[in-house]
Amino acid sequence: MLTINPSEVIWTILGFLALYFLLRRFLYGPLIRHMDARNERIRAGLDEEKAAQGALEKQRELLAQARQESLAGAGEILREAGRQDERLHEQRLQAAHSAAQQAEADAEARAGELCEQAAVQLQEHGEELASALAERLFREGNRA
Repeated sequence: MLTINPSEVIWTILGFLALYFLLRRFLYGPLIRHMDARNERIRAGLDEEKAAQGALEKQRELLAQARQESLAGAGEILREAGRQDERLHEQRLQAAHSAAQQAEADAEARAGELCEQAAVQLQEHGEELASALAERLFREGNRA
């Protein structure tokens, strides 16, 4: 029949408890600490990755904002260049118009001078021409 030996039960319980404490101290404890440390490193890495993603997104936003500002600045530069080009064009047109008016005034003055010179020459040589014409008419009249 089956009998329970109390000394064996006590020694079995004591052996089990000794084995439990030894395993817990030398195997399970270090293993659990190692796994906890590993989990903590993984969490820290994930936190760093989230922080890096946030920083990257912030940099992307700043880059997009800088790009928009650059485009707006470039547009303003182009508009200002267009305005300066229009002003320069107007200035050149005014200068050309002034030069044309001056050339026209110079031409009128030169034409006036030439008319005066022609009138003076006509007065100086008019008598000679009239006498030469009269003489020629007289000769032509005598021949006929």
